[in-house]
Parts: sequence; C-alpha cells; structure tokens
Amino acid sequence: MRFILLGILSTCIIGCQQVSDFESDSQVAGLLSAADSTEQINKLRYLQEARLLLQQNSTLDDSLRMATHFKIGTYYRQQGILDSAATELFKASEYISNTLRSSLDYDVFDQCWGVFRDLKRYGDCVAITKKYESLLSNDDPVSESLLYFFKENNMRFLRKFDSARYYNKLRIAALKQVGNESQTVPAIISKAYYTYYMDGDAAATFAILDSLAVLGDAISDNSKRQLYGNYGVYKYYEGDKQAAFESYKKGLAAIKNLPESSDKKTLMAYPYANISEALIDLERYDEAQAYLDSAVALGYDNISRNVQYSLLKYKFRLNEEQGAPATQIVSILDSIVASADRQYQKKFSTELQALAQANKNQQELLAQKNAAEIQNLKLQSRLLFAIVLATLLVAIGLFLYRRKNLRFQKAQLDMQQRLLRTQMNPHYTSNSLYAIGRLIKKSPEQASSLLTKFSRQLRQVMENSLKNKVLFEDEMTALRGYLDLQKLR
Repeated sequence: MRFILLGILSTCIIGCQQVSDFESDSQVAGLLSAADSTEQINKLRYLQEARLLLQQNSTLDDSLRMATHFKIGTYYRQQGILDSAATELFKASEYISNTLRSSLDYDVFDQCWGVFRDLKRYGDCVAITKKYESLLSNDDPVSESLLYFFKENNMRFLRKFDSARYYNKLRIAALKQVGNESQTVPAIISKAYYTYYMDGDAAATFAILDSLAVLGDAISDNSKRQLYGNYGVYKYYEGDKQAAFESYKKGLAAIKNLPESSDKKTLMAYPYANISEALIDLERYDEAQAYLDSAVALGYDNISRNVQYSLLKYKFRLNEEQGAPATQIVSILDSIVASADRQYQKKFSTELQALAQANKNQQELLAQKNAAEIQNLKLQSRLLFAIVLATLLVAIGLFLYRRKNLRFQKAQLDMQQRLLRTQMNPHYTSNSLYAIGRLIKKSPEQASSLLTKFSRQLRQVMENSLKNKVLFEDEMTALRGYLDLQKLR
C-alpha cells in the first residue's frame, strides 16, 4: 500500500510539472506569434517577454529558444543595432546541432552570416560557414547553394578571387539544378563581376548581363536593382557615362518598387550618388544637384556611412565645377557629423529603453511566475490531500471489510460448532433407547434411572448447542453421563 501511494503521488507531481512546462511553452509560442503580427514598435516587447520566460525555465524546448533568439536578432538587425543582432543570432545558431532539420535552421545561418558580414567580422563569417558545412547531411542542392554563397563571399573578403570564382561556379550549378531563378540571377551577376575584374573582358561581361536584362519582368525588382547597378558601374568604367546614367536610373526605379524596409533608403541613396557622379562628368550640373538633394532628403540618419562619404565627395566635386563657395561643403559635413551623433544617441536611447522595458517585463514575469508557482503548489497540495484522503478511505474500507469478513467467519464457525453439538450419534441413541426398553420389563427401577440419565444428557446437549462457548465442567458432566449410559448398556 505504501509503495502504491508513493507511486501515485510521484505521478501526480510529475504531471503537475509537465502541465506547468506545457503552459510555459504555450506562453512563449503565443508571445512569438504576437511579435510576428504586431507593429514594429511593439515587436521587441513581446520578444523580450518570451526571452525572460525562457531564462526562468530551463526545461523548455530548445526550438523555442532558437526561434526567440532568431527573431530578436533579426529585429535588431533591421533596426541597425548590429552588435546585439550578432549576439542573438549566434545564440540561435548554438541550438542547431547534428543536422539541419527545418527552413528556420537555414534562415538562422543566413542571418547570422549576414550580420557578421555587416559588421565586417569576416573571421566569424568563416567560422559560421564551417559550422554550417559540418551540419550538411546529404547532397541537397538548396543547402549547398547557400554554402557556396558563404564560401564565395568569404573568399572575396580574403581577396582570394580565384577561389571565390570557383565557388561561384558551384553555386550557379546548384541553383540551376534547383531551378531557383531568384537566386540564380544574383549568382550570374557575380559571375560578370569576376569576368570584368579578373579577365578584363568587358564584352563578355556585358554579354552576361545582357542575357539577364532580356528576361525583363521575369526577374525580381531586387535582381533588377543589382543587375542595372552593376551594369551602370561597368559602363561608367568603360567611359560610357550616358549609358551608365541610364542603367543607374533603371536600378533606382527597381528599388522604388521594392517593399518598405529598414535599408530601402540606403539602397536608394546608392543610385542617387552614382547618378550624380555620372551627371557631373556629363556636365549636367543642375540635374546632378537635384539627385544629390534627393539623396540628402532621405536623411543622413537613414543611409550608410560609405554612401554619406560618396555624397560628400560628389557635392565637393559639383561645387568645385560650379565655383560655389566651400560653405556648402562645410554645411554638408556638419550635417553628416550631426547625423552620426544622432544615430549614436538613437542607438544608446533605444538600448536604454529596451533595458528599462526588459527590467519592467522581468518584474512582471517574476510576479506572474510566483503566482503560477503558488497556484501550482496549491494544486499539488490539493492533489496530495485528495490522495491521502482517498488512501485513508481505502484503508478504512479494507479494515471494515476484513472485520466484517472475520465476524462472518466466526459466526460460521460458531454455527458449525452448534450444529456439531446438536448432533448425537444415531447408533448411540438407538442403542440407548433399546437398552432402556429391555430394562423396563426386567428392572423397571434401573430402566427409570437410565431413562432419567439419558434425558439429562439429551437436555444438556440441547442447552450446550445454544451457547457459543461451553464450560469445561459442563463438557465433563456430559462426558460422565455418556460413560454411565455406556456402562448400563
């Protein structure tokens, strides 16, 4: 009984813990879903709440931990908080082991490698590439194409262009095997890059790009952006500034068709700067000024540093060509410096607000956790009380049942004893009566004495049969009467 009770109690406690873990899993999944469906301004709050829940419960599923770090990392990357993004995305990658199982696994490595590239942490790019390669389990052209993309760009970072070109060929072959046109076009654009800069073959380069341009609307706006941007650069280097200008404009039109994103303004700033450069060379200064103003109107806070530098350089060239005062250059320089200060302040303020919000969320979650633990303890106490009560009732029931059974058995035994006491040997009774009958004729007095003793014995047997217990003295009296009758017979 004791072991049964312990087993039931352990099962119930484990069941309570499993229910608690399941509820926490559901909470985290709900927060992640809410983060996906909410506005950007509220996204981080849900994600931080999910992370706090994971930190407070070490038994939750690793897939939820990976998804939470991944979503926080991608959010930070979209906001330009790259250091925090790198930390979160690298944590997400640490939960992937043995093999790649889902599309999220591939996205984690893609984003992690991308943020390391943004930070120019090329050694980390190589490290994450090696881990990704170690997890590939079969000849899957989709996963291999991503590997070749990583390796190609790693080699470009290291200025090993022969190796980069080799991986580019493998990448194109894998993508063609899959039939993924959206990824094949950027890979072929990279092929044109190697053809132009390594082979110095401008004709072959333009032939490659022209084969993509004829596809028209069959390729995405993002691919058009890359295609016409590179086409314009090569035309500019070849001295055809007008053709470069026209290609840059096509690339700008493609960018304007892209959906809104955190880096769209930076993408637009590139062709604005390149168009301005081409127009300055074409001595179309008013148009160049208009495009530079359009780039500045995007806001220095919204464009990358290298584009800011290009805008400053082209503005300086334009002022020099027009003989304008240097005060405009100083004004632009001051704007860039002020922009850098604002970006730093914005980043600092964002991280400070995120920290404050995280602390607040942590307090709320701690309170919720404590309340949940108290509720769980109450539930466990109630279950324990119910188990003890049920066990007690079962024990009482068993005790009463056994007691009743013993009483019944005793009553049965007493009945058997009574029946045995009421039984007299028929042979003895018959012989006794026969002997008495014979003595009536021969010796009436003796017969009367024998009959008296026989009746007394019969009476004693009947009286004893009504008793549960018979005194030893009464048993001896009955036995002496029996012996006396036997002697008279």
